[in-house]
Amino acid sequence: MEKKGCDFSSAGHHCGSDHAVFPAATINNLFTNNSGINLAYLCIDSHGITTIESNVFENNDIAITTLNCKSVNIIKNNFINNTQNVLLQKTSYISETLFYINHRQNWKNNYWDDRNQKIFYPIIGIWTIGILFFNIPIISFHFREYDWLPAQEPYDIDL
Repeated sequence: MEKKGCDFSSAGHHCGSDHAVFPAATINNLFTNNSGINLAYLCIDSHGITTIESNVFENNDIAITTLNCKSVNIIKNNFINNTQNVLLQKTSYISETLFYINHRQNWKNNYWDDRNQKIFYPIIGIWTIGILFFNIPIISFHFREYDWLPAQEPYDIDL
């Protein structure tokens, strides 16, 4: 666990200007003023399921960054006034495509302030596939994940 730029107290983790990385459970925290959570690669190598639950992501450039993540539970969080709520990315070589095709997060009951009264909240990502030996990207395309039942109002989260 990287603790750079964060205050780990009994009230949770409060992070400043650096991204905080949490490979296990993250519950009841405030991520504000450009901190966010960076889940790049760690979520794929952890032996358990990563859970991000009951947190407030407010006034960040990017609230959550994922790169090649699988089975991260992102549940009952508030996403408020962020420039971008989620940066969802996959990168793979052609030979790894089948391995990554089912890598998805579990978005459940989050509050999104930019939801626009849709029944579900679409999260659009970008997947880049490249050539193994030359590390050259050959194709990039969009893919989607969904929070199928987003919250109608922000949660009252004790921080």
